[in-house]
Amino acid sequence: MSEIKKANRYPAINRLPQSRKFFSNLNQTQLKQLNTIVEYLANRTWGDDNEQIPFIVTPPNQADVPFPISTRCKLSEFDIFTGLNRDKDTQKSENHKKKLKASILKIGYCDTIKVFVKLNSDGSIVLLIGEGQHRRDVLTLLDIAGEDFYVNVDILWWHDSENWKDCLDTITTINRVAMKWALVDYVNAYATGNEKDFKGQGVDKKPFVLLKEQIKAYKKILHPPIVVGAFTGDLSVHKEVREGTFKIDYSIYNYYFQILNFLEGIMTQLGSDQLGIAALRRFNVYIHEWFIKDDYLMEFDKFKSALESLRVVVNEWCRDNFIAPQDNVNFNKMWKTFLNGNADKSEGRTRKPIVIRGESYKKWDAVPFNGLDKMAKPKNSAIVPKSKAA
Repeated sequence: MSEIKKANRYPAINRLPQSRKFFSNLNQTQLKQLNTIVEYLANRTWGDDNEQIPFIVTPPNQADVPFPISTRCKLSEFDIFTGLNRDKDTQKSENHKKKLKASILKIGYCDTIKVFVKLNSDGSIVLLIGEGQHRRDVLTLLDIAGEDFYVNVDILWWHDSENWKDCLDTITTINRVAMKWALVDYVNAYATGNEKDFKGQGVDKKPFVLLKEQIKAYKKILHPPIVVGAFTGDLSVHKEVREGTFKIDYSIYNYYFQILNFLEGIMTQLGSDQLGIAALRRFNVYIHEWFIKDDYLMEFDKFKSALESLRVVVNEWCRDNFIAPQDNVNFNKMWKTFLNGNADKSEGRTRKPIVIRGESYKKWDAVPFNGLDKMAKPKNSAIVPKSKAA
């Protein structure tokens, strides 16, 4: 055998033969299943030299917490756990697989497939996918799929595959307790991390340092996604922030802080009982789309005046309806009131109609087009907001 092949040999690690009896919380069925699985794995080989496929069994611990057996298996060795996995034929599932494939091609395969074991009478075993069915499907779509290559596998050996409810509870719990990254986690990571991305290209940390500072400054009154939305104009996705490509347009730097001051002001005055997260998100979207979007930038003094007028309208709406509108249909109604102005001199204020690029919006009917819950576009106007609220 060549020196290269010797260097690539990975002996199996099987530390259980002398200590299996110390699994005090296992019943006889589980011990039998463990012994069968270990024996089966010990006889698996790969490569031209029939080397043993490595597997790792974690020995017992004082808390009697079982750990999976880690090994490598070919894609063709898996079987579907009928009735346990989610429906793969939905559009949502297809979209998820497209994202998975894109991520694998971008950063590599960094995961494992969790399986339950079904014991056959002849001593063989069947690996039933409990968690990772989409990953397996995506891997078969790659150009290397014809090789039937090996992937990382964690065998949840202490669960009985015949106990469908137990397996279902296990998988749903795994998915439910996983802690997803919040938007603020992305901001903090990009603000404090290395300035090189996966491909060695530069990452501009300054925008994320600024976002981090503003999130901290407004944390007592505004949620992080609302603070970030004041800079991005996004409703909820904030894709550029999550991907680390977010840039700040410093030519309208002061506009961002006027939005933050507006949001802080109405929250201080009305509180979270009247201003829900959905309403605050829409304020960011609508203010960006109508007043500071691309070529439709409103003069700064007029922008400040418009936000003051909007604050009055929000107070009036909440006075009459108690809560700010959380859906686009009613938000559009409130926005129409804001754009149209009125001659009401209550509280000593007269609100003038908002005029943008010479266009008045008195005739804007605020009805979402196609009957959908999307931001309505004004009629007969040079300004056509692009919806991010869909």
